[in-house]
Amino acid sequence: MCCGGGCVNVFYDPNNCGFCGNRCKPGGFCRYGMCDYAS
Repeated sequence: MCCGGGCVNVFYDPNNCGFCGNRCKPGGFCRYGMCDYAS
């Protein structure tokens, strides 16, 4: 998917998780398009 002129993988990009511009909170990571957090 292209976001802001660059192509990203919305399944694993923590700055574009699931869709463009969806940032995971600090300490989180993107897994299959959803933000996940270590417990």
